[in-house]
Parts: sequence; structure tokens; C-alpha cells
Amino acid sequence: TAFSGRIASARLAAGLSQEQLGKSIDRTRQSILQYERDASFPPIDVIQALAQRLGVSAAYLAFGEHAVKVGNADDVVNIDEISYGKDGSYESGSFVLPRALAESYVSDIRGLKVIALNHNAPLFEMVAGDRVFVDTRVREMTIEHDIYAIEIGGEMEIVRYAPSPKKEMVAFVNPSNTTVEMKVKDVKVLGPVVSTISRK
Repeated sequence: TAFSGRIASARLAAGLSQEQLGKSIDRTRQSILQYERDASFPPIDVIQALAQRLGVSAAYLAFGEHAVKVGNADDVVNIDEISYGKDGSYESGSFVLPRALAESYVSDIRGLKVIALNHNAPLFEMVAGDRVFVDTRVREMTIEHDIYAIEIGGEMEIVRYAPSPKKEMVAFVNPSNTTVEMKVKDVKVLGPVVSTISRK
């Protein structure tokens, strides 16, 4: 089901009216109505508040997977969300995930970050607003992973790894589906993409 159906279903299961749910998270009944009609999509902090109030995981509410009841703080983890703007990168919030899901992505969840795309990436069927989960503890592109988040000149890109015979060079397939070789020192590897989530 779509986000609109999941929020309506969780609200009804919790025995709340749209007005009651809205008041409990500092929103209006109209806001809840818009979410349930798929007329608007709330920001991450509102999704987290909705999930907490409705007793489901934020991952389930937003993306339809990994439904968990949130009863124990140890069952969930907060993952830092990073956004890129005109002045470079900044921490734009946090993302709540079931601990078991986060641990299935990476061996050490302390390195897991969420990056919010600020542009379309059609090669990977992603659009601005989608999120990518990145293992920031891996700082070198190798054949072990296929897709990486990198930073070039302060801009973030999602690329596909390509091997380079030159030791001081790194190669990748860029969003235009062109293989590019650059000096290692000119590319900041943010980490391999271990999962993606769509805002739709």
C-alpha cells in the first residue's frame, strides 16, 4: 500500500481520529487528511513523530517495509541524515530504523548515514528527495560494492564502480552513463550505497 494507506490503517488500528492524531503531533486535521489522500508527503521529523504516536516503525510508515512495534528504545537506532546544498553538506536531521534492519545493512551501524538526494539520478531510477543509506566506514571504491556515493567539488553523486588499471586513478560510471577516470585525490568516497528508499 501507499504511504497514504499505511498512515490511515495505522491510525485506525490505534483508534484515533484524524483530529486526535494531528493534535498529538502538533499538526492539524487537514494535514493528516492531506497525508491520507496522498496529496502531500510529510518531512522526516513528522514521519518519525507519526510513527512514534502510532506505535510502528518510521521505515514501515514511510516505505512499507519492516513493520515493527516500537516499545523498547534498544529496538531502534537514529541514523544521521546528510543533505547537500549550495554551501556543501550539512546534517539535516535523523532517520529512525529498526536496529535489526540497520545491522543487516552494515557490520558497524556507527558508520551508517542517510544521504538525501538533491537531484535526479535516472541511471539508478532515483529522483530528488530519495534517500540512500551509505556505509561511511568504507572510504575506497572496490569491486566489493557496485554503487557508491561520492563527492566531487562539494557536489554529491551516485555512481557505479568501474575498475581502473592506473593506481592513482579511480574510475566510475557517472549519472550520464559515461565512464570517467579521475585522480584519487580529487574524489571523496562517501561510501558504498547499501540500500535506497524512495520518497514516493
